[in-house]
Amino acid sequence: MWKNLLLNYSKVNPFVIPNPPATLIEINEVESKFNLHLPKQFKDLLLECNGDRNFVFSTKDVIETNIDLRKMDESLNSILFVTGNGCGDYFGYYVVDGNIQSDQIYMWEHESDSRKLKAKDLKEAIDKYYNDEL
Repeated sequence: MWKNLLLNYSKVNPFVIPNPPATLIEINEVESKFNLHLPKQFKDLLLECNGDRNFVFSTKDVIETNIDLRKMDESLNSILFVTGNGCGDYFGYYVVDGNIQSDQIYMWEHESDSRKLKAKDLKEAIDKYYNDEL
């Protein structure tokens, strides 16, 4: 499902290039690094394609981006970022007491340091992003 979704968007956006699937070792590395369990939707996406080189992060990007942002601002520990728009805004799951509580996707706007609910789940976030609605 996820790879096909991204392949459909790649037909109209040449920057969307689904990566080969992530390994369980790569997924476990993300979970271990941040001491949490990834939501099923995101894990399923990674098992089909490890990001899309445009909006959806690979496991490596998840680790690097979250480490970098958390060094910059400790309050960002409350979100696990899994996507970004390339303009400094990042999207991800809220983390409460070390757990991701829902599939909802929130955006952190770097200019205002605000956090806003943007999608009910990852699929909606991807659809909205590639339809210029996010």
